Amino acid sequence: MKAAGHIMVFVASMVASVAGAQAQEPLEALSRWVATVDDTSQLVVLRWNACSDIDVAGYCVKTDSVGDDDVTRWITIDTTRSRLDTEFVCNGYSSLTVNRFRVNSIDDSYTRTSYMTDPFGNVVLSASMSPCDASLTATWTAYEGMPGGVNEYKLYIRHSADGPWVLAGRHSADGTLSLTIPVPDSATVVSLRLDALSGPAYGLVSSSNRLDIRRPTADTLLFLTADTVWYDREQLEAVVRFRVDTSLNTSYTLYRAAEGWPMARVATLPFAPDGLVEYRDPQVNRSDSLYRYLLSATDGCGLNEKFSDTLTLIMPPPVEPTWYFPNVIMPDAEGVNARFCPVFIGLLAEGYELWIYDRVGRLVFHTTDPDACWDGTSLQGSKMPQGGYVFVVHGRFADRSKHTLSGTITILR
Repeated sequence: MKAAGHIMVFVASMVASVAGAQAQEPLEALSRWVATVDDTSQLVVLRWNACSDIDVAGYCVKTDSVGDDDVTRWITIDTTRSRLDTEFVCNGYSSLTVNRFRVNSIDDSYTRTSYMTDPFGNVVLSASMSPCDASLTATWTAYEGMPGGVNEYKLYIRHSADGPWVLAGRHSADGTLSLTIPVPDSATVVSLRLDALSGPAYGLVSSSNRLDIRRPTADTLLFLTADTVWYDREQLEAVVRFRVDTSLNTSYTLYRAAEGWPMARVATLPFAPDGLVEYRDPQVNRSDSLYRYLLSATDGCGLNEKFSDTLTLIMPPPVEPTWYFPNVIMPDAEGVNARFCPVFIGLLAEGYELWIYDRVGRLVFHTTDPDACWDGTSLQGSKMPQGGYVFVVHGRFADRSKHTLSGTITILR
């Protein structure tokens, strides 16, 4: 019975001890905590003030995780071993994504803990920059869980790797979290970082990740080359062609210079989806001996004009308008005199007409083809008798002159 009594006393004592431990007050809660990003390592760092509670032996750092039931659970990732260990470097946690943490204090036996802090996490900064604008737009995530709330955000910029950080703009904690700031044309690479500041009662600062942004370059043509040039005698025009890269949808500028004169802008030509730019130039003067042509295009921002190589047109010597008409044909014989075939030099095909009539004025032949010949037959294909016939011809020549001529033809059979 005595042994049983001792056991009962021991059990009662243990129950009383556990009940006493459960009845103890929690440790002092943390009042100042912040998540920031170290500028050198770009690692997320957690900082808090040491608790004054003498029983605090360290701190427990937790991060959130979503379980299979879609419920957020807070999982311990590490524990510090001293009341003065008030900084934790979050290795393995990217500063380019938002991470959420909570911290609480613990005693040596883990029987007393403080309440966990509110969830808090790092600010993630991003930015975009157009090659055509002298500015960039920075956006960032809201800082969560700042004691006393976020009072304002400050955006800093650095225009060179070893330059100082300069305040680029301030933003309240309300509204869309973005700022558009100017960037000097001379800056090819800029760095950005953002600070989230609490109210003056707490004096906390959380720095974001650092961004190193290279100014994007505008799209440019990969090639712009001269192709061919010639003089169209019939249309009295210079025809120029260039081959272009089609990856950039842009227009082109054509330049022209007569011999001894500087290049001057002639025309703006539209985008050529097939890669061939052609221009017909009616303004060339036959009295000039040569012309030079250049094609140019700018980059996607309308800047940095790029030129092709030069096309040179040597003007052909002028052709004196000439035509010749045979006056006798022998359709029943073989040879060059069997048909009536006019000969032309400098004649344009457009506007040509030839009529042939018999001695009483009946039309026996008609054509608009300068290469067509009369074989001495009627419009119905029957042979015309020996004798005299009248022709009338109308034509336009390369010198822009128009002529009408009539004459006689004799058929010998």
